[in-house]
Amino acid sequence: MTTHALVGGFAVCETRLGAKVHDPKDPSADLGPMFRQVVGTILGLAGRHSDAWLDIRGSHEVPAYGFERWVEPTPLKVNTLRLLTELGAGQVTLSDTWRAMLAPAHAAATEELAIEATKLADRAARRLGLGGTESGANGGVSTDEMSDAVAGFHFPDELWAGIVYDLVVAARFGSIPLERLVAALVPLYFGRVGSLVVEARHLDQGDAEERVERQARVFELRKPYLVERWRAAEEEARVAEGEGEAG
Repeated sequence: MTTHALVGGFAVCETRLGAKVHDPKDPSADLGPMFRQVVGTILGLAGRHSDAWLDIRGSHEVPAYGFERWVEPTPLKVNTLRLLTELGAGQVTLSDTWRAMLAPAHAAATEELAIEATKLADRAARRLGLGGTESGANGGVSTDEMSDAVAGFHFPDELWAGIVYDLVVAARFGSIPLERLVAALVPLYFGRVGSLVVEARHLDQGDAEERVERQARVFELRKPYLVERWRAAEEEARVAEGEGEAG
């Protein structure tokens, strides 16, 4: 709905309605079909409405209505080790798909990160006396304790933005089915979430929100990369289509 409003030329504003309270769920255990539906829909819309976003540069604030309300979020227990383990498992089963949908530099960096994640999670599990990171139980170990045990793990903002932009291009111009692309993104998403949990483990709400803003700025700064890759893929598709007609 939001995308259709944006590409339809409607005015956009922000309405402050207060906190939207959800039942707290561990993303490593409760990532359901909604993730695939949302991501698949966004990728499809990006491909259909490229004329509305390709030439956009920069960003600006939109009008906001209502009073700002700060509410402390509900405490959430996250199995950080399982998030990192899922990233590592993806490297074993999905590395071919990663190489096909990502730029070579991004694919190589992702595989290195996944291998590192597996090592860190395994060492942390042994140190914390956990029987395994696959089970839902954390053995009484807190999120902060698990995150402290893998404090060296970092999924860079720039790499994540590059992965998402590569996926946008692959979904529009590649030969891999959309469902397979989205499935291959899941362990990468787990790794990115795990990194944010580790990074924000000792931050208050305001500082944690700043990390979200930082990520948004990186996406904005890296947009020329997306445009360049999109234009190149578009030209390749046009040439291939012309050669096919000539043949």
